[in-house]
Amino acid sequence: MLTARCLPCGSNRLVTIGTPPQRLSLQIDTGSSDIWTQVSSSVLCNSQGDPCSVSGTYNNLTSSSYQYVNSDFLIQYGDGTGAQGDYCKETLGIAGVSINGVQIALGLAATSTEGVLGIRAQDILISLLGIGYSTNQAISIFQGQSGYPSLLDNMVSKKLIAARAFSLYLDDLNANTGSLLFGGIDTAKYSGDLLTLPVLNDGSTFTSFAVAMTSLSITKPGSNSATTLAASSFPISVILDSGS
Repeated sequence: MLTARCLPCGSNRLVTIGTPPQRLSLQIDTGSSDIWTQVSSSVLCNSQGDPCSVSGTYNNLTSSSYQYVNSDFLIQYGDGTGAQGDYCKETLGIAGVSINGVQIALGLAATSTEGVLGIRAQDILISLLGIGYSTNQAISIFQGQSGYPSLLDNMVSKKLIAARAFSLYLDDLNANTGSLLFGGIDTAKYSGDLLTLPVLNDGSTFTSFAVAMTSLSITKPGSNSATTLAASSFPISVILDSGS
């Protein structure tokens, strides 16, 4: 079980990277598949206002477990933010468990339609813990290269979990914590029966947690009745994305 820490940028989890461990907060993102972090020498982290102090930074020069892989990291998100830099293998710590040889990316440079990496008043996005399908890794989508073992792949191969699965509990919007459980479901977090939804593929493969939305209901403040929208365009494909 991994317990959340409330930060301005949404559902974050406190993790460590490197040896000795460097503590950071990364935003959980089910809509992407790369783990990447800002480095202390990046342009963003050295810009005015010290924006990286919110989540912390990683310094590969002080880590004995750092292993350079290549400089092919390049990623872009739907909101115009993005990053590029190096891939490396490192020791990742989650909930007190150390996982060796996890491939992560170092954001040496960042771009955004709103400045540097989407820094804005209502949202601070620094580093991400992508837990989507391996087929959605940046090196496959943007570089056309073969992917690498994901965090879940590493957990399964090292027998830390039995199933390549996770469950995310965000709790109420006003709650200070949530939880991320790798390898199973926390039955204490729901009542009744769970329902399964088929994931929609993207042509020939699965790249995102896309499901079919068949209708949309809206309830006005102070009203007890809901207005259901059922346009002819339904069902439509929607993505379960914790990073949005």
